[in-house]
Parts: sequence; C-alpha cells; structure tokens
Amino acid sequence: MLALVGVDAATYAATGDSLLLGRVNEADGLTTLRNTGTGATLRLVSSGPNRPNLDLSSAARIYNMNADLLDGMDASQLVHGVGEVRQGANDVQLDTSQTVITTPDPGLTVDYRCPQDLAANGTLVLTNQSSGTVNTFSDNGTSNPYYQPLGWSDELPNPTAPAGEHITLHVQGLGPRIVTFEVYSVHRSGDCHAQAQAVVTR
Repeated sequence: MLALVGVDAATYAATGDSLLLGRVNEADGLTTLRNTGTGATLRLVSSGPNRPNLDLSSAARIYNMNADLLDGMDASQLVHGVGEVRQGANDVQLDTSQTVITTPDPGLTVDYRCPQDLAANGTLVLTNQSSGTVNTFSDNGTSNPYYQPLGWSDELPNPTAPAGEHITLHVQGLGPRIVTFEVYSVHRSGDCHAQAQAVVTR
C-alpha cells in the first residue's frame, strides 16, 4: 500500500518509504497507484491557470495517454487519419527551372520554370514519379478545372501569370492516396518566386 503523508522533518524518501509531499522521492522500480473504488485514480491541481499540473523530465512517448486537448486544440480542430503536410518554396533564376515541392508517396514533383522575359508567362510543372497512373485535376480559378491522367514521368504544365498566380493541383494516386497542392507564384524584378503546401491523405 502507498501512503501519502506530509512530513516536514524529512527531506528525502527512498524505495520502501512513504511518499513525501513537497520533497524529493526516489525509487528503484515502478511506483503504482491503484484505485479499488470508483472515479479517477489521481488528480493534480495547480495553484493557477498558467501553472502546469504535471512536469515531465523526458520527451519519451507515454503509451496509452489519452489527452482531451493538444496544444490547446480540441480533437475536432485537428486533421485525422494517416497523412502529412509538406511545404516548399524556391527563388528561380531567369530561364531556369527549380523544384518547389515534392511528395514521396505518391512520388510527385512540382517545378517552376522561370522565363527569360519576366513579362512573359511562367510554367508550373507537375511530374508523376510514382509507379502507377495518377488522376490529376488542375484549377487556376477558371470556371472548370482541367483533368488529365498522368503515367510514370508524364508532366502536366500549367501557365502562370507574371503578376501572380494561384494554382490548386488535386492528385489521386494508388491506395488511394490524395495529394492537394496549393501553389502560388510571382515574377519579381529580377527572378521568379514560387511557394507551395501539400496535404497528403492515405
């Protein structure tokens, strides 16, 4: 049985001793609190709203920990399922092409081709590097998105306006795996800039 007592005279408790409140306690094995009744086994109350109820000394994972909030957010505010969010950006020199963002599964690459004449349209290129054919939609804000299936190493070029462009690419790979790219680009005084975010769901 584990007893919770407060002893001012003692300053340290070791294995086999009673647990001392407000003091250093040390054990060479697991300490267990067992509730044989109903309700919670342990409640920790801090002295104020900005004081944590628990302080951990390790970043190791705590298995079976069920938390109501994550960094102040409820579960309804978080993305569910297996997937990832990726981002990328690149400054592209004149008359060159640079990769803006990639995804490993499915293998997709988004490149930006900056023209020699910055007043001319640029080109945003999606390349399928996965083993299977992917279904691809491209939307630049016009009335209807453009659809095209892409086989391995096939490219989908998208013209971009020099003053600024926003293109959404929606790709379905094997699995099915869905990738949504949000890409923005602009031609600046001496180069081109493109930035993107990809949300991958599986």
